[in-house]
Amino acid sequence: MMSAKPSSVDQSAQEHPVVAAVRLRAMRKSLWMRVLWSQEPQPAHPAAIGHEEVDRILSDPAESRRREADFFRSDPAAAALSCAVDEADEALVQDLNWRQLLEAFELSVTERQILSLAVAQAMQPSLGRAFAYLHDQPEMTYATTWLAAALYGTPEQDPQMLVPVDRDSLLVRWRLARRVPDPVPVEVVLAGWIADPKIVAWLQQGEASDLPRGATLESPESVGRLSVLYPVLFSSLLEFLDSALADALACELEIVGLDGSGRGTLAAQVSAHAGKPLIAVAESELLEGAAEAEAGQAVLMAARSAQLHGAILYWRESREPSAAVRYALRSTATVRIVGRTAACTDPPPPGTVFRSFELPPLTRSSREQLWSAFSSLPIPWQVRSWLLTPSEIMQLSCVARAGDEAIQQACRRPRESLSLLERLPLPFVPEDLILPATVQKTLDDFENQVRYRWDVYEQWGFERLCPNGRGLIGLFAGPSGTGKTMAAQVLACRLGLELYRLDPALVVNKYIGETEKRLKLIFDECDRAHFLLLIDECEGMFGQRFGSKDAHDRYANLEIDYLLQRIERFQGVAILSTNRKGDLDPGFLRRIRFVIDFMPPGPAERSKIWSSALPEKSPSGEELRGELDCSELAERIPLTGAEIKLAALNAAFLARARKEKIGLSHVLQAVRGELAKKGQTLRGF
Repeated sequence: MMSAKPSSVDQSAQEHPVVAAVRLRAMRKSLWMRVLWSQEPQPAHPAAIGHEEVDRILSDPAESRRREADFFRSDPAAAALSCAVDEADEALVQDLNWRQLLEAFELSVTERQILSLAVAQAMQPSLGRAFAYLHDQPEMTYATTWLAAALYGTPEQDPQMLVPVDRDSLLVRWRLARRVPDPVPVEVVLAGWIADPKIVAWLQQGEASDLPRGATLESPESVGRLSVLYPVLFSSLLEFLDSALADALACELEIVGLDGSGRGTLAAQVSAHAGKPLIAVAESELLEGAAEAEAGQAVLMAARSAQLHGAILYWRESREPSAAVRYALRSTATVRIVGRTAACTDPPPPGTVFRSFELPPLTRSSREQLWSAFSSLPIPWQVRSWLLTPSEIMQLSCVARAGDEAIQQACRRPRESLSLLERLPLPFVPEDLILPATVQKTLDDFENQVRYRWDVYEQWGFERLCPNGRGLIGLFAGPSGTGKTMAAQVLACRLGLELYRLDPALVVNKYIGETEKRLKLIFDECDRAHFLLLIDECEGMFGQRFGSKDAHDRYANLEIDYLLQRIERFQGVAILSTNRKGDLDPGFLRRIRFVIDFMPPGPAERSKIWSSALPEKSPSGEELRGELDCSELAERIPLTGAEIKLAALNAAFLARARKEKIGLSHVLQAVRGELAKKGQTLRGF
């Protein structure tokens, strides 16, 4: 009986444990196969099959296994290899990555054996030829179920009675290994298997080598120093997650919020409290450039990484999620947290526990606390007054040393909603706005509520009176030219806000649902108080509802109903202006905090407007005004503020053309032009 002494039994100390365990088993098996083949004389023709080979193949399997076991015990080389195999198996059991892999996916014994062979061949490709040798088939160079049974089976196990690994196995479901494409059909137990390269890399390197593109691994310690910005929500999330983990349920926690609102940080804090790492995946990065057919595979790889690391999967969904991707994500039986900008309306799959949480705007104390964590500089007024997200506060802290103007510029980031709005200049100072005392007093009250609303709501606890929306809406009503737009400009200037005007003609659309979509975009942005919104001629959007006579009427009423609901949840600052107050729906008036009626100016206001519009000297000191009694003009000519300014401007051009100072004749000529626009004439001068 011939046996071959193993060349280097102790070589396993320098190689990966799985390679050593497989290599030693293959060496031991090859000894026995050489014994069998040595008993067979060489056939006369190379292609002929000898009698002894047929006898070996058709011999009693139980007797063959008994003889093999006896050989492993009696042959010195085989016995030495058996001891080395036991040591290699023990070393493999101690390998943390391998143990974590088996625990994570709960593979069957056969699946573990096949994966061991496939991983060993991937790490040491030359083993493929040894596999072909052991198969006694030159083309069978991959791991097979038959080979796994031949190398790992006990004497009582018959390799011919194997249960094949099918497509529903965990090995296939988690893509730990894949079938080798066969040019011709083969028996399932002889089908080849290839280990997934990411799994092989992780077994060799560990850490985050298996993560797909766009994914990051965060340990529980990495978020330990960050304060919780949403304590109430945090407690609810923990309670729900702890219950799901205790019952070993597949669950999905949905966190709805704006980009940069801290959804990922909150998910990491929840995961850390549960004592688990977090794998965060950005859907847009993971699937960038991927075909539709590849999307499901990419989702599975992300879920597999979470399963492998014993982590919670945080999935940051893109703004326009794919239904196929969402289905693939929900098909993975994992504990996951999904960050979305809008709540998902699809029902969760059977067997999955689902709950949705919406991030509220940060309170002022939370914004101040976050600023102090990022910067030692004094807290800017923008942080105190605006509903900034954590991401925006962090960005502002990076430019804070450059001054207030730099902070303002940092807040003026590109916004999609601004394409539907017109930015108005702010050329006026408060002294330019001349209004009756009662109107000015109401305007001052409106300004004060904008300035101090967070003090009253949060510090004094009055937010309980505004559970839905804490925004401020003012209605400026009155005839054209009475100062509504100018008042909005002065108010924006005093508050340090940009002023954007919404033109209903750009927003209202004939296609169903398009108007609501555009309005949502605008109101969502304005909610955060980055600018003051002016809706001019608002009666076009906030008009009264009426009886539904046809489909057009029904959809028009739906738009008004949407506006009513959206105004109820409004968080920003907006001004509605109209010269047809009676055309507004009463439902809107109930939701408006301030209604300011702008009336045509009286003589006292007109006199101030004339004096302001017709200065006595130019900026360079040149005399501009001749003999002119502004009080008499104000008393005898009832013009609005806008008409007075236009008349003053036209009078200045007339005087300049004649190389004269601005006098009564120039003013009266300009006034006649303004009155003519309304079909009126000037009398008494």
